[in-house]
Amino acid sequence: LSPVCLGSLRRAASINAEYMGTKPQELLRILKNGLGRKQVAKTKMNDNSSRSHTIFRLRVESIERPTAENPNPDQAVRISTINLVDLAGSERVSKTDAQGARLREGGSINKSLLTLGKVIKKLSEGGHYHIPYRDSKLTHILEAALGGNSKSTLA
Repeated sequence: LSPVCLGSLRRAASINAEYMGTKPQELLRILKNGLGRKQVAKTKMNDNSSRSHTIFRLRVESIERPTAENPNPDQAVRISTINLVDLAGSERVSKTDAQGARLREGGSINKSLLTLGKVIKKLSEGGHYHIPYRDSKLTHILEAALGGNSKSTLA
């Protein structure tokens, strides 16, 4: 298989950029660029508090090459997606003394984390419940990774 990689950086807050790369060095450069754009600010609890979630989406497309054993492969494109997600932590206004823009950011962070928890809970219950993916940008972006034919892990 010959992989062609598409690194996609999406942030639920505002940045949505896609870059194409075919070599590991290019993908590392894209990842470093995205991490450099991560929003951080000082709060009472943390000097470098994440003010947004960060998602690095790696999409790998591969097509089977002809070989001696199989000179005419079917040329079907196989696609896999890996999402590396850095979630901003939840915040308590009483502990952070957040005001203005920081207060609104904290509210958005908390809302998306609450929605993520609801989505995971509904998925784990099974059955035919409504899954509220569209209640936050984070869960909407990660819908395919959270449900369906996917595997997820938390670290």
